[in-house]
Amino acid sequence: MSIEVIELETASSPVFMMAHWNHTVHLWLKHYVQSRLVPPGGKPTLYQTLITMMVSAFWHGFYPFYYFMFFQAACVVEISKDMYRARYLFRWVPYPEITCHFISMLILNYLGTSFNQLTFERGFNFGRGTYFFVFILVPVWLIFIKAIGLVKIAQ
Repeated sequence: MSIEVIELETASSPVFMMAHWNHTVHLWLKHYVQSRLVPPGGKPTLYQTLITMMVSAFWHGFYPFYYFMFFQAACVVEISKDMYRARYLFRWVPYPEITCHFISMLILNYLGTSFNQLTFERGFNFGRGTYFFVFILVPVWLIFIKAIGLVKIAQ
């Protein structure tokens, strides 16, 4: 089975959600693409995650909005990793697992819906109908947490 439903629906992180959505493709990408890009003993960076996601987009087909959606997914993964590394700063958040799950589901369902738009015209129409809130929020949030050095602040 390629979708691990219980793990997907109960995951509190986009990283875990994507890993359980299409588990067999995730494992293939992890072992044959990402692991060859990451130096031994290292952790994947945004660059390596982005390349892996672009290979996944290519694997899915040649619709232009796939590449935009997978770019967004790579940004979400990087944000998720940085937020996890800086979790000490967010210890004041009540019920962090529930909050993380809600935010992860919101963003990934939005991206999943955008995945089905296929063309830039349809994707733009979808974004316009939702005020582009995730399409803008994700890259802006990534730039912000990288610019302020959130992980270094937490350490």
